[in-house]
Parts: sequence; structure tokens; C-alpha cells
Amino acid sequence: MRLLTWFSLSGLVACSQPKSQDSARAVDSNTDLDTHCATLTDADAQVWTDGGGCVELPSGLMLCAEVRTDSGACTECPSNEDGYYAALVVNSTERDLVFHSARDCILHSFTTIDRDSGVVSPGLIIGWGTATELDVPAGQSLEYVTAWGGPMPAGNFTLRATFGDGNKTEPEVDFEVQG
Repeated sequence: MRLLTWFSLSGLVACSQPKSQDSARAVDSNTDLDTHCATLTDADAQVWTDGGGCVELPSGLMLCAEVRTDSGACTECPSNEDGYYAALVVNSTERDLVFHSARDCILHSFTTIDRDSGVVSPGLIIGWGTATELDVPAGQSLEYVTAWGGPMPAGNFTLRATFGDGNKTEPEVDFEVQG
């Protein structure tokens, strides 16, 4: 299985996660992954936060877990499309905010729970390194995306995204892959 990862900030996309605060701000927009990388608009952020896959921090930032296919975000996902996990830091406020991460990435890990069998797939560790502060402009978001590398298997699952904030906040989203 191939894993593709990318980081998005304000509509600019890179093919790997940033290694520092400076590289997060200097993200390269020249990539062939643009078709899979989209930042949230205010309307998208509101729709998804209503879907229950988010946790709001006292600062006003929302930390969200999202499942996607080539068709977009889903909780009832087709099995014949490539699948992706996304972790988002959403700022739907009218002021710029800062996300403090204990690591060099917004995310610590993704964990998949198969609700049919009870099997828990250990989290894929994402971030390493030193603490990072990332600016999240008003009305924009940061995201970290990992590709499954092919179609998702049919079944009922929970995605847990463990963020790199000091509390290791863990929003979850239930999803079904229709076979």
C-alpha cells in the first residue's frame, strides 16, 4: 500500500508535511496532488462541524477528523474509489489564531477502528520533532491528508485523529464503506 501525505495552508499545497513553522508558511503550490487537496471554505467548515467529526478548543479553533474519497468528504463512502484520511485545524472565527503543536506537524496519529469486528488498527504516527506554532488565518484551515493507496474495504469504521496539541485532542468520525 502506498501512502501519500500532504499539508495544506491557505490553499497552497506541498507533497509532505512541513518540518518547521517556517516551512509551513513557505509551502510550495506546484504539485500534481492539487486535485486531492482542497482547503475548507467557511461553508464547508460549517457543514463538516455540524457532522460531529470535530472538537472545539477554548481558543475557537476546531480540530476535525474527516474521511474522503475521490468524490469528496463522506460518512457513507463508495468502495470503488481511493480513500483518504484528513485531519483539519479550522479557524471559523473572524480573527487570526495560532495552533500550538507539541510536534512538528498538526497531527500525532490516525487510528482506524473496525466497528464490525472490534479490531483496532494502531495509529500511524505522523509528527515527530520539536514543538511548532502554526498561524491559522481567520476563516481558513490547515489540513494533513494521508492516502490509503487504493479503494477502502467494505465495512463500518471509526476514524480517530490524535492531534499534536498538548491535550492530544481526539475527534472521531464514524463512516461506512459500502460494498
